[in-house]
Parts: sequence; structure tokens; C-alpha cells
Amino acid sequence: LNLQFLLRAIVQLDQAEPVDLAEATRLKPPQVRDALRLLQTRGYLDVHEGRYAVAWRWYRPVLVTLQRQHLLAS
Repeated sequence: LNLQFLLRAIVQLDQAEPVDLAEATRLKPPQVRDALRLLQTRGYLDVHEGRYAVAWRWYRPVLVTLQRQHLLAS
């Protein structure tokens, strides 16, 4: 579930630094770093200048999943 909250924060913030994501999700920075590393390794995230964004190819599937989980308004 932490991954979904993190993805929601990334979608809402558009491009976010780990510190911003920790504040937005109230997760501890090590948890955020580990989750970001996992999501990036699996190809869900792109990183540019230390800021994370959902990869374009995964953007729509991530939105649909978050909406179905009632984590984002449609």
C-alpha cells in the first residue's frame, strides 16, 4: 500500500524530490528511498535531476489503478 500512496503523491506533485514525497506521504525517508528504488527498477518511474515522475508508458495504467483504489478522483 505504501507504493500506491507514493505513486499517488508523485502523480499529484508531478515531479517530486524524495523529501517532498516523505512529507506528502508521512513515510520515513528510508522507506521512501527504498520504494522509489523499487519503482524505478521496475520501470514505473523516470528520474530527471533528482526529481521523480511516473514514466510516460505507465502513466495511464497508474492513474487507472489509483482511481480504482479510490486514491485519486476521476
